[in-house]
Amino acid sequence: MNGRLHAYCIDARAAAALPDYFFACLPDAERRRIGQLKRPQDRLNRKVGYAALHWLACRHRGLEPSHIQIARDPDGKPLLRLPSGVPPLHVSLAHSGHFALLALASCPVGVDIEQIRPIDARLLKRDYFPRDALAADAPEAVFFAWWTLKEAALKAVGKGLGIDPSLIVAKPPERRFLALDDWPAGHGLETLRVASLAAPAGYAAAIAAAHPHPRVKVLQLVTDALLRVTKC
Repeated sequence: MNGRLHAYCIDARAAAALPDYFFACLPDAERRRIGQLKRPQDRLNRKVGYAALHWLACRHRGLEPSHIQIARDPDGKPLLRLPSGVPPLHVSLAHSGHFALLALASCPVGVDIEQIRPIDARLLKRDYFPRDALAADAPEAVFFAWWTLKEAALKAVGKGLGIDPSLIVAKPPERRFLALDDWPAGHGLETLRVASLAAPAGYAAAIAAAHPHPRVKVLQLVTDALLRVTKC
């Protein structure tokens, strides 16, 4: 299991220029999940993200689209069903604002992206960062950088917000991968390394991987690049 991670940041506004076949791979169950989201932008982000995830998985494993299925584990974490004998491919997806963020790796991986927006910093500090070295008067961008680290870590172990984020203590956000400072036992968080990612202006993003020495490559995908990934 190598520590190479691939992350893809997609501006979902490109969806208007994408042909119908780009979305034909979405399973019915995922279409129903997408339809249950309240905000149109969230529905679009999820639709573009999951379709891109399918095509990228095909490209990473050299498979035809019909040979890969997107499913979810009992905790709701996305997973790929691949043909027998094909090395596993772990995936994660997040979206916020106009962007979707995907990750594919040979080890468990989690990503998060958040649009930076007004927050009640003191309330968040009290509820989610009680032991982190994060000042209550820190800029909003700093709060979201810390938050994405925790969210990415929880998604990497498949728990999402099933674990109270206040129980995790992260080091200050950096682009290099670091271990967490503290975590609840029994969930695999001790195996993780987390790092902030370069994100579009006005956003914060992070990635986590269950590998001692992960390396990440981040690509921005616009319309032409999204169409190229369908050429498996």
